[in-house]
Amino acid sequence: MASPALEAFALGDALGVPWVGAAPRTITRRRLLDDVGPTGEATRIARAADDAWASGSPNGELFTTRRPGSSDAGADALALPVAFVIGLREADADARRAAALPLGLGAVVVADLTAWALERRPIYQSLTDHANKWGPPFHGVALDQRAIIDSLLATLARHDEATEGMLSSVRLGGNGVAVLTALVGGILAAKLPTAVARIPWSGRVV
Repeated sequence: MASPALEAFALGDALGVPWVGAAPRTITRRRLLDDVGPTGEATRIARAADDAWASGSPNGELFTTRRPGSSDAGADALALPVAFVIGLREADADARRAAALPLGLGAVVVADLTAWALERRPIYQSLTDHANKWGPPFHGVALDQRAIIDSLLATLARHDEATEGMLSSVRLGGNGVAVLTALVGGILAAKLPTAVARIPWSGRVV
């Protein structure tokens, strides 16, 4: 059985997948759930990384490799699901950061945010300054670590509840929106696991 945080991560991915590449202005709240169904690459990577960690053989780079015939674009962004798993699995801060650092500085941020959410640390107030200076990207969230981390920090500063956080983040659109929405759901559910039961599209996700 997946942890509530991993389950919410998958639910966020499924919410975001239909809107990958969409411009923010084309995404209306009324239509957000129209095409929810399959999860995407972010969930595949997170599940593989979690299975490997459970078996004692974590290898982040292995799981960020794209499937045969697919583009390498966004490879650094696809390291973020692995960092999320590192945050769930590694409680020691030094070991966690050492494991995440080869995946990029954004991966360290994700691993720490996830671990702190599990610890119920009141971290979100510290993100307020970033959120106040951040503006939603006009063309949507790019599939790279910097763009996703910027959007993640701003969303977490504004939302404490997983469903509302995911519904807000998915409306940002862009190629990185599925990874972003998955991270928002997973981190907020790590902080409050009971919120997963209230996610309204959970019964539609494959």
